[in-house]
Amino acid sequence: MAAANTAIEMPAEATTSKVVAVAKAVPAPKVELAPYSDLFYFADGLDWVCMFLGTICACATGVAMPAFMLIFGSLLDEIGKGQGSFQDTINQLAMAMAALGAGAFLVSALQVAFFAFASARQTERLRATLLRSILRQVRVKFIVNRKGRADGECRYVGGEGEKVGGSNG
Repeated sequence: MAAANTAIEMPAEATTSKVVAVAKAVPAPKVELAPYSDLFYFADGLDWVCMFLGTICACATGVAMPAFMLIFGSLLDEIGKGQGSFQDTINQLAMAMAALGAGAFLVSALQVAFFAFASARQTERLRATLLRSILRQVRVKFIVNRKGRADGECRYVGGEGEKVGGSNG
């Protein structure tokens, strides 16, 4: 009985050569990629403006970290010097860091808001187009279940809801 449960081990060379042979025999299907411009097929003028403003806000968010480093470097220089109006300079640099942090928070929130708004509008138009194309198709026949009720309509609407966006209408 113990012999039936033992596994037969194959040499590593044999396994590798078979995998390579199979990989060479089956060519990978060529996938035609959509052009980048097709991603924005449903975008209108307001969406383009929102995406442009979101990109500007993203650039401003990216500039914030080097600006933090410059202010922090100035702060460390002042601590190292320790001369004159030390407390006033430290207070000014701390206020500059706080203002920069608030500005970075604001532009990063605006970046997310602009892109989310534009993508929600494009998704809405995409779903409306998909729904129109589904509704143009021929309706399915009614399927009569064991109780004699036609439930094809319910199945059709449920399937349609899955295609449009996951609702079980």
